Amino acid sequence: MLQVKGKTDLAVQAMHELGNVLFHSGNTKGAFKWWCDALDTLLHMTNSMQNWHSFTPETLLNKCQIWGCLLGACIASNISQYIVSHSLDDRIDACLLSAQLFKSSVPRISTSSCI
Repeated sequence: MLQVKGKTDLAVQAMHELGNVLFHSGNTKGAFKWWCDALDTLLHMTNSMQNWHSFTPETLLNKCQIWGCLLGACIASNISQYIVSHSLDDRIDACLLSAQLFKSSVPRISTSSCI
């Protein structure tokens, strides 16, 4: 309903929270599904956990804005920490996505503005 009304940011937040509730109730598969859906919605792509590598920090910032980057970083870190414990490569990949999203949320300061 939120997506239909154009409230993508609220839809992503709701998906994140639903994933948290499912995780804490012991349903890790459900949590993984909702966290992945949240990232897919945030990044405007399917299978974002596998297909995010082409994004630069600037592209991520333009797509997600600062709060979206921070929320996406938290979601990716949850997936890495709690879900993909079976594969070190997948865990590292989720950590790298989280790091890229955190990096995107940090404001850029040009050297010319410091002079």
